[in-house]
Amino acid sequence: MKLKIWAKNIGLIDAKGFSSYSIYWLGLFNMQVMGILPSIHDLQKSVPEILVNQWNYAFPKNKQEYIINKQETLNVSDISNVFYTYYLNFDFDKFVISPYTGCPILKKDFEDVEKLPEELWRYKQFYKENKKCHELLLLNTKNNKNNKKFKIYIQDPFQHNVNITERVEPKILNTFINACVE
Repeated sequence: MKLKIWAKNIGLIDAKGFSSYSIYWLGLFNMQVMGILPSIHDLQKSVPEILVNQWNYAFPKNKQEYIINKQETLNVSDISNVFYTYYLNFDFDKFVISPYTGCPILKKDFEDVEKLPEELWRYKQFYKENKKCHELLLLNTKNNKNNKKFKIYIQDPFQHNVNITERVEPKILNTFINACVE
């Protein structure tokens, strides 16, 4: 919640910027990288699949299943500082943020889906079935609405072909990065 308030106060959440959903996933992904939270892939291993148009939306209901003990040694301030440092140094030109895998993935690996981690087998299958329909693919080179290239990619943790930050304009991304300095 603190992260959402911070993002709203500095103008990151708006029609040409981040959604609340994408801000939450930035925070959760950072905690995955820190080893506090598991990947969505790991969480889904323990529950039966809930498929919607071939994508698995299953999620465990018991919070204790996915809280990792490392959290006890970190306070909110520590986590916030790691968040700012992580994204200040993150190479948005080179990597896709993937909460599903819990780690960054090279953008270039999406050009040859066989290079993607095995956990993304659903995306690979989707790609093979839909490669003629490029607007359905995560790394479509241009945003169809305004013909601009995306500057940030956060892969939707459930529907892997969706970039949940497709509306974020470069100016807003720069505001985010600069705010991480402060």
